[in-house]
Amino acid sequence: MSYLYVIAFCALVFSVNMQAFNGDVRGKTCIVTGATSGIGKETAFNLAAQGCKVIAAARNEDAFLAMMREKNAPSHNMSFLFLDLSSLQSVISFVDKLAKNQIAIDVLVNNAGVFQKELVTTNDGLESSLQVNYLAPFLLTETMFKKGIINENAVILNIVSERLQLFSLNADVWSSYGGGIDWSSVLGGDAAYARSKLMMLMYSLWLARNVLATHPSIRIMAFHPGGVKTKIYDNLPLGLGKFVRLFMKSPERVAQEIYTILTADPSPQGDEKQVLFGTSLGYTISRFALSEINQDHLIEETRRILSLYDGEFVSISL
Repeated sequence: MSYLYVIAFCALVFSVNMQAFNGDVRGKTCIVTGATSGIGKETAFNLAAQGCKVIAAARNEDAFLAMMREKNAPSHNMSFLFLDLSSLQSVISFVDKLAKNQIAIDVLVNNAGVFQKELVTTNDGLESSLQVNYLAPFLLTETMFKKGIINENAVILNIVSERLQLFSLNADVWSSYGGGIDWSSVLGGDAAYARSKLMMLMYSLWLARNVLATHPSIRIMAFHPGGVKTKIYDNLPLGLGKFVRLFMKSPERVAQEIYTILTADPSPQGDEKQVLFGTSLGYTISRFALSEINQDHLIEETRRILSLYDGEFVSISL
């Protein structure tokens, strides 16, 4: 992190507004993952323009500096903090930095994601879509709860995808090997992406149920924006990415939709009607995803997988 952005980051830390989140984002501290491109980039700028203190959590500081120049953004509302979701240790280090600097979060947007043409393995030995799109955001969120740095009345918004409807989870996918879910039956990267987003939706539903017991004023939401013109479609076969973009929303429009969701009057939550937002996906997802038994099973498997990398992970709970 450059010297100037160390100063900016420290300034952000000491200017945190600890008031309850009540639909007004001004002065609130927000983390947006994958904040240097696409939906994350536009969401980060939109929140900063509305008076939020935004921490852009991403891998490439040069990309962050470039986008700041591109947008001519006010640096006092945005800072960079390194986060690489393809490394579980990076997630732990990121949360440790927040805790060390006594940063409490009002809004967490789990946006970062990858779409691969084929199955790719991270340095942690896990399939990359599974890790970046689900396991690492799970670890990030749960560790932040464990460290006590998520404010009451906070909002956690998980970006999912309509593609999660295309590939179901089954016994073959649940079976595990070598610290990960068995993806041998997966038909390429598209299925891995879709299933990882289905897991993220199921985690959101599980979290909404379980957060009520100890944090009743925290809102948990999953947002499926529909097709968006982002780099994620570069990996579609046969050059289809350029074609399908013609029918998609702009990242700027989605960022505005996210802002509208974040600032809407909070309503009681406790079932999927208060968790799911976005396009027509809401009531077409499978009963499998809505099953509390299956959600609980997913969380058990997730904790077991993470425990193989660090014994501390298995104890993570609300």
